[in-house]
Amino acid sequence: MFDTLKRLNAWIPIDGIYDLGEGPRMPERKHQWADELSKCMTCGVCLEVCPNVNDKSEFIGAAPISQVRLMNAHPTGAMNKDERLNLLMGPGGIQQCGMAQNCVESCPKDIPLKTSIAAMNRDKPFRCSGISSVAIIWLGRESKGILVRQRKPADSLHYHQIL
Repeated sequence: MFDTLKRLNAWIPIDGIYDLGEGPRMPERKHQWADELSKCMTCGVCLEVCPNVNDKSEFIGAAPISQVRLMNAHPTGAMNKDERLNLLMGPGGIQQCGMAQNCVESCPKDIPLKTSIAAMNRDKPFRCSGISSVAIIWLGRESKGILVRQRKPADSLHYHQIL
C-alpha cells in the first residue's frame, strides 16, 4: 500500500525542515470530515476484502483513494490536486472500482470510504483522447447522448457524440 501512496503523492509537500508556523485554516465543516479520513491506519483490511484488488487487476483500493481525497482537501495539499487526480485516473485507478462496498463494511475505523470514492469520482477531470478544449453541450432528455464540442488547434470546431 505504501508504494501506491507514493505513486499517488498522497502527502503534503513541505519546503524544508524548519518551523513553518501555523498553516492555513480549514473551515470547521471540512475539518470534521477530514478528521474522519485521517483515522486511516493503512491496515489494508479494505484491500483484502475488495474483489477488485487481486493479481489480475491493478486496482489500488479504497484506502489510497480516500487518502488522496484527504490530501486534496487540505489548503496546502490542494496545490497538487490536479496531479493527484490525474494519477488517480490512470491505470489501476478509481475507474476500476466495482462498488462492491466490502471496504465500507470491513473498515475497523468506520472511515466513509464509499463517500470518498464518490467524491473523487465527481472531482475527476473529463478525459477524452485527442481533445484539447472540451465543452459539453446537453441536448435534452430526449437526446440519444451528449454532444462534445472540440476545438482543434486550427480553431475549427468538431462535434463528437458520446454515450
